[in-house]
Amino acid sequence: MNKERPTIRQSISSPAPVATARPDEHWLYFLMLLMPESIYGWLLYSAPAPRSLPSLLLITAFFGLHIVLFLLAPRLPRRFGWLIGYAIVQSILIFAIVLVTSATPQPITLLLFAALAAQMVALFQGAIRPAIGVSALFLSIVVIDYLFFWGWSALLGFLLVTLPLTAFLMALVYLYLRQMHAHQEAQGLLTALEAAHQQLAAYAARVEDLTLTAERQRLARELHDTLAQGLAGLLLQLEQVESHLERGNTVRAQSIIRQAMARARDRLADARHAIDDLRSGDFLLDVNDNVCAEVDRFCAATALPCHCALQAPAQLPLVLHE
Repeated sequence: MNKERPTIRQSISSPAPVATARPDEHWLYFLMLLMPESIYGWLLYSAPAPRSLPSLLLITAFFGLHIVLFLLAPRLPRRFGWLIGYAIVQSILIFAIVLVTSATPQPITLLLFAALAAQMVALFQGAIRPAIGVSALFLSIVVIDYLFFWGWSALLGFLLVTLPLTAFLMALVYLYLRQMHAHQEAQGLLTALEAAHQQLAAYAARVEDLTLTAERQRLARELHDTLAQGLAGLLLQLEQVESHLERGNTVRAQSIIRQAMARARDRLADARHAIDDLRSGDFLLDVNDNVCAEVDRFCAATALPCHCALQAPAQLPLVLHE
């Protein structure tokens, strides 16, 4: 029976595993590292100040510390005090770099500040307001740094270039982080859905096992009732045959034997019908007709007069019928 129709357990299959790469924000920090590295190479190539050995060593130390802090930034505790301290230390380093390379500090200040502001968005895990607040604090330090070298006359042009570039980089990092978090949330939902699917498959298998067990129990009860009644009638008829044979009444004994054979065939047919009805689910038959039919068979088998006057409901509930 199980081979002819698909079972619930077979119809629910486990979903194929989805191989997806987890998004990582570390590449942002390495991408931001290109900014100080490029500026360092540009200074060595174009600026005259770093060509002396003391200036070269000092600038290399500042840039090296700046890069090390960039690399250590993802491991910082996500606390406001730690991130404020990190921004202040980086601001001091940028100020020192600009101070040592005072010949051409404008692009250095602009690019390093923009990279640091974008990094603050990543450190705050996409929380844009704290990142803007820290960037504003850092911008005030940069403005002081800028006024120290060029004064008020060039500040407006610097801000017109710095603010749009910084806002663009911060928005770019913010959008990437939102996309990354949405992807991670989708992966979490997919994992939860797969777990729910597996649990549903386990429940379906359990329901199928319980259904098969209940079906076997119904078959066993129905066969027991049908065969027990038939065997009881056959036993009574065989006792009558034995009694007639002892008295030498072979004609009556043969008649009872033929009735017993017919009754045995009827019992076998009833057993087959019971099994077919249980498989198809159509086993809530008329109780009055069934009981009256059993009484008639009993009368025919035992020659005892019986009368059936039953007022049972036409259909019994499933539990009472079983």
